[in-house]
Amino acid sequence: MYGAVPAIATAGAEAAMLARMASEIFIGTRGFEHSDWDEMFYPGDLPADWRFCYFSNVVRAVLVPEEDWLAGDVRLFEQWREDSDPDFRFIFEISARDPGQTPLAVAREVLGDCLAGLLANGEEAQTLAGLPLCRGGTGPPAAGESRLWRPRAQSVPEPGGSLLVACLEEADPRELRRFIEALAAWPGTAAGMFFTNPATALEGAEQAREVAELLGL
Repeated sequence: MYGAVPAIATAGAEAAMLARMASEIFIGTRGFEHSDWDEMFYPGDLPADWRFCYFSNVVRAVLVPEEDWLAGDVRLFEQWREDSDPDFRFIFEISARDPGQTPLAVAREVLGDCLAGLLANGEEAQTLAGLPLCRGGTGPPAAGESRLWRPRAQSVPEPGGSLLVACLEEADPRELRRFIEALAAWPGTAAGMFFTNPATALEGAEQAREVAELLGL
């Protein structure tokens, strides 16, 4: 079903990489509700409110579009927390200077460390104090922020900040090893890779997870 996973580096190379890797690496998809997944991923008889629980047991991180979390309330965030385990990670997209500090603050309180940070898609977007931010766009990130990494356009991510987000529409399995090694070599606190094309995101995330596991990540 899936493309072959490439051969992995020697034990010595793995040890050298692990010595300098980000302390936490997670791999997931952008969103978990896509019409393309209705039959190919979610069982037909699965109730709609069980979907996130099903997703979180297969995929270990999610990049949440702004419209999905901004419309949420404490009940939604509590449901996400209850339907996932403490190792699952959320990244929230954010675009405005003040998209709604109340839902963001509530999500942070409810999800705790599972909310790993924010991906800012607008130059004016701001974060809550202490919540890591990775910035897209073209302007320079502020002190303490990181820059969104697009592996097809940049060979390695820029240094800086504590949270790195990498976005891919899709990836050939032969590319994934190089991308994941670069992710692991980034010297921040946490790094996440998210597949954004709904048609191929699940396959890409599974292949990337296989490569990461073979690398001992």
